[in-house]
Amino acid sequence: MIVLVCESVCLRVCPGDWCVRVCKSCSSRVMAACLGHCRYVFKRLKFLGNKDVSQGTTLLFLALWHGLHSGYFMCFLLEFLIVTFERSVSAADRQRQ
Repeated sequence: MIVLVCESVCLRVCPGDWCVRVCKSCSSRVMAACLGHCRYVFKRLKFLGNKDVSQGTTLLFLALWHGLHSGYFMCFLLEFLIVTFERSVSAADRQRQ
């Protein structure tokens, strides 16, 4: 695995290139800011008791953090929908086997 460090930004280069699932490629993006915020906000929303609501709220926070441009909201919405779909398909596949 190759890890690039430039000032305060840390980026994993290799894992995202060969991922077959979106939830695995999320870890290859900018880690210093996004994952730190995701972990912090996601942990604070644990009281909701619903992983999907916590994840959606965390991604909404990240979209607001990046700016009020519609592209950020669309990007994080699509990430939420794709990860939710992958999770449901993998759960159905596990039940089938």
